[in-house]
Amino acid sequence: MALKQPESLRQFRSAIARIDDVHLHEGLPHQTWESNLFAEELKTKQVHYLKRFPFYKEPFALKMDEAAVFSALMVDLATYRQYSGPNLCGGFHPDFALEWRPQGEASWYALICFGCQEIKLYGPAARYHGDLAEDAFGRLKNLLKPFRKNRPDPDPQREITASSREYLKHRFAQNEPWQSRPNGSNPPPVAPDVASGVDPVEDAEPPEVDSLKK
Repeated sequence: MALKQPESLRQFRSAIARIDDVHLHEGLPHQTWESNLFAEELKTKQVHYLKRFPFYKEPFALKMDEAAVFSALMVDLATYRQYSGPNLCGGFHPDFALEWRPQGEASWYALICFGCQEIKLYGPAARYHGDLAEDAFGRLKNLLKPFRKNRPDPDPQREITASSREYLKHRFAQNEPWQSRPNGSNPPPVAPDVASGVDPVEDAEPPEVDSLKK
């Protein structure tokens, strides 16, 4: 079934098709399922924030051939699917973010979540939230795998318990934000910016228009 393209997605695809300067940002461990590791990385590593999420400080400047592959995939309308609703995956978590930097203008971003197979796109005047098509999702995971340089592997002994998963299921049923922690009153010592939902890089975000959450 063909995707009815919202204006925000059309703008994004049109804009990045003309940009050659592409950078890749690596995300920290998952804020819910790897909460201890997430907190440890926040305290011990240099990070910066994109759209309220922390990433390791130094992005990768993609080579022209690498950038062309990612851009072609993100320009292709077949990459996207209508947003299917919240997943019980512990909240949206960008494993990676692609950034297109036009000369003298604001950047365009694609935040990619492996856990829920979703993507969030941001531009100077619009936002988009949708799912990734199965083929495109598989290609993205394979393309991005070599760029995992900083994020440590999780320790199975510190994984979240089954009872906590049930707690999260209840939280998501109540539409609570991802900052809600599985252990309730004892959140890990994350940066105040994350806990408050304030983006220190982008003081104000554009309104979410033409989202596929409808």
